[in-house]
Amino acid sequence: MNSLEKLIGAAAGLARTTVNYEYDEKTARLLVFALAADADMGEATLERLREAVQARKFEYSPSCASCPSPCGRTSDLEVDSIDRESAEGREKMKITELMHALALKLRSESRPDAALIYEGLCRLAEQQSADELGEFITRLEEALGAGK
Repeated sequence: MNSLEKLIGAAAGLARTTVNYEYDEKTARLLVFALAADADMGEATLERLREAVQARKFEYSPSCASCPSPCGRTSDLEVDSIDRESAEGREKMKITELMHALALKLRSESRPDAALIYEGLCRLAEQQSADELGEFITRLEEALGAGK
C-alpha cells in the first residue's frame, strides 16, 4: 500500500471514529486536506499528514491508540483490500477520485462543508452494493457540477 492509500485509509478511520460525534471545523479541514493530497506531495509530506490524521482520531478515541484488539469500527481502511475488479470496488475507486476533486474544490473555503467527504470515507469502509455506491457517486458529481 502506498503512502497516499495509507493516508486515505487513515482518513476513513478518522471519519468512522467521529460518526458518533458532531465533527468540528478542525476535523473537517484536516479531512479535506487529506483527500486533496496527491502523490506529488512526496512520501514525507504524506506521512506527516497521515500522522496528523491519526493524532486527531486518537483525540476522539484515545483508547484506540493502544488497543490490543481493534474492533474494526474505527480501524483505518486498507485501501489495497478493495477489489478493484468487482463492480463495488470500481465504484469505490470512482468515489475516491470524486472525493479528491471535491476536496480540491473545498480546501480554499474558510469553513468547508465536508459532509460528503465524511459520508464517502465511511462508505468506502462499508459493504454496499454497486447501486448504492452509484447513487452516492451521482450526489458527488452533482456537488462538483458534473452531474447536471
